[in-house]
Amino acid sequence: MGTLFWKKSPTFQLAQHVTLNEESDPAKIQQFLDTLSETPYPKGLPLWECVSFPNYPRGNYDTKSALVFRLHHTVTDVYGLLTLLHDFFDNKDSEKYQENFTNSKPSKWTTNIWNVFQLIFVTPTEAIFYLLKGIDSNPLTLKAFRRSGEVVRCHNPVAMEMKNLKRISHAARTDNTALMFAGVAGAVRRIMKERGGNLNLDATSLYTLRSISSHPGTMMNNLTTAPLRMPLSEEKTDQRLIQISEQFRYLFNSNKLLGAAAICRGLGLISGTLRKDLTFANYGTLLHSNVPSFRENRYELLVNPVEQFVPITALCQKSCAISIMSISYNGKMGISITADKALFGRKVDLERFINQIINEISEIGDISWEREKVEIRGYDSGYASVTVKIPVMTTR
Repeated sequence: MGTLFWKKSPTFQLAQHVTLNEESDPAKIQQFLDTLSETPYPKGLPLWECVSFPNYPRGNYDTKSALVFRLHHTVTDVYGLLTLLHDFFDNKDSEKYQENFTNSKPSKWTTNIWNVFQLIFVTPTEAIFYLLKGIDSNPLTLKAFRRSGEVVRCHNPVAMEMKNLKRISHAARTDNTALMFAGVAGAVRRIMKERGGNLNLDATSLYTLRSISSHPGTMMNNLTTAPLRMPLSEEKTDQRLIQISEQFRYLFNSNKLLGAAAICRGLGLISGTLRKDLTFANYGTLLHSNVPSFRENRYELLVNPVEQFVPITALCQKSCAISIMSISYNGKMGISITADKALFGRKVDLERFINQIINEISEIGDISWEREKVEIRGYDSGYASVTVKIPVMTTR
């Protein structure tokens, strides 16, 4: 099994990949977009295409046209696509795409020695343990034989203002990544409670993030999927956030990410050698991606501002029946959900799901601000004997 590189196609014709769709009816455009990811690619042609919509109405937004880029997952992944779009737009800069994680402290030589022992004796068993925990997760997903094969999508490009998200994460003493994860976990808990699910069993999020290694010859291998625990068994919102923050802190300050990457690479190597998909059926509770663009200003294309990004994701039919993607751009946090219709039958159900994520994050903010008020009152009281005990959310 070798490494794939780009090569020129002797039969390439731009007209086979770039098409014009002059439809102006919003309902017909949406129907086209909803079925696009399930439409097969033409045989014998490269697995990408671009569709231009010059008459694209968008309600309250200034958008009057749209470009739809469609690429097969064997060509690129989400981070490769972001890099491609970054080079495609006019106002390019040197910004890098990476998760907004808490930076590790400089390591001492004793810490480096401990990391070596951890890599040899702890990381292999730990990675296998978390891999197996994904099988024993709370089943929000559906068995393969119960799935409809049809999907329903919902995207809110301005679900939250990034300044509000940052203010809440600062008040909660965590970061945006853990806060978004806590919002999704809280929304999943609410849904399972409504459906009579077992709240004593934690869920598993197949969390995708930038890989620790990639190859310059391809636009793939930029992702690693790590199974992360969603503490649904914890009833208190603030305590769930504490556990989630600690989980992310450990993930990016230990060798756990290296173990997850090794498993992904190993499964890919075995699948490529045997030419057989080794996807685990009904694995995990949901697939979650957090994609930040780290841009405060909009991109431009031919001097026209790019108002928003709208991801159109597909589902792996043998794995999770629901995928959640949060993407930040132009000072807004957007949330996109794709699910099997047997799990969520209507678009309004997914709209409610997104609202529950937002409400969960807002509730975390309310708890954090109430805590700060208590701390201020305790400080202003002036009594040395007064001690105010409250739960403190911290990533330490």
